Amino acid sequence: MPGESIYASLPASKHEAVAEAIRKTFGSEASVSLTPLHGGYSGAPVLKLTVAGQPHVLRVIHAPSPLNDPKRHFACMTTAAEQGIAPPVLFADAQTGVCITGFIDTQPLRPALQADSSQVAHFGELLRRLHTGPAFPVFLDGLQMIQGGVGTLVGAKYPIPELVQTFLTRFETVQTALRPHLTLAPCHNDLNPNNLLFDGTRLWLVDWETACMGDPYMDLTTTLLWFGFSPEQEDTLLRAYWGAAPTPWQRARLEVTRQVSRCFYAVVFLLVALQNGQRPPATLPSREQLPSWPEARRAMGTSTLADHGPDFRFRLSLVLAKDSLDAMERPEFAQALQLLETARAP
Repeated sequence: MPGESIYASLPASKHEAVAEAIRKTFGSEASVSLTPLHGGYSGAPVLKLTVAGQPHVLRVIHAPSPLNDPKRHFACMTTAAEQGIAPPVLFADAQTGVCITGFIDTQPLRPALQADSSQVAHFGELLRRLHTGPAFPVFLDGLQMIQGGVGTLVGAKYPIPELVQTFLTRFETVQTALRPHLTLAPCHNDLNPNNLLFDGTRLWLVDWETACMGDPYMDLTTTLLWFGFSPEQEDTLLRAYWGAAPTPWQRARLEVTRQVSRCFYAVVFLLVALQNGQRPPATLPSREQLPSWPEARRAMGTSTLADHGPDFRFRLSLVLAKDSLDAMERPEFAQALQLLETARAP
């Protein structure tokens, strides 16, 4: 049985599986150390695995579920790695939920994107390669994930704030407008800054637990939601992605799909905030008292959700609901809806 001192940060039920993965990959457990890195929404341990002085990444899925399925997760991750989009995969066993991948010695991401437009273009090219690459397993598209999340909230009798409920009612217009235009492509489905790494030269996508066949426009609008690009940077990314300036139809599709990305994270943040019996804050801010999403995103800085408590996540859900309602009340949204209703994709 592997030594407790090495594997103490892992669930006891996974100690032997991890030891076996290390032996199969590196030949022995000699000169091995583990250092916690982070965990996603699923809580799956992610650790820096150092073997004979060389760093790697160990991920252990200890509570598989339909949303956190190691078979789908590892299949998507391996396919992306084979295309050079994700770090190399050294070991992956869906039965045990253990995988070992290459370690990226990361450099600060945001300064690189702000200072170098070629990295923004590289990001667009990376997404194009992902979306035009080999198929991923089929699971749920973005709209279905949102419906599932809302169903969980309702089924668990979680209190849904009035602002979020108003937003979800308005969101039905978005679903109706998009359904005739949905397409399927290999998608990451969670393109936030924690899942994009910069090694000083190029970008890598990591954390593939939500990946599956999905709507590529949602990957694009999630990127635009989280990275806060200037209009010029957005144009750079989109030109690199499509190989030309976006058409009016493509811009309309993006405008409407932005609401899907906002809704997805509003529901996710609400679920994360209310899990484990948590309750909403005693006093909720009004719509007028809430900051805009760009203001809330800047306030987060380089922190992650794990750095904040339930009240912060609950507040983010309200901020995204406000942000989407504000967007849906602007003339640009009505114009985008009209264009999608009267024209098909070119």
